[in-house]
Amino acid sequence: MGLLDIIIFNHLKENKMTYLQHFVISFQIGTYLLLCSTKSFIHALIPYFFKDSTEECIKCISYLLTILQK
Repeated sequence: MGLLDIIIFNHLKENKMTYLQHFVISFQIGTYLLLCSTKSFIHALIPYFFKDSTEECIKCISYLLTILQK
């Protein structure tokens, strides 16, 4: 087993997830963060749009991470 395998499998064991579970959750969070950053950039250009979206995104990610840590 190579160093990369050890690092990957240790991370999965620490988080008590399979590779597929980790992939799905990470991909969903990443997609959501991409959406949040897009809204934030639009808000920076046109403040009228997505007035509370950044705060909502932070709260949502915080909530998701709280659930995942249980």
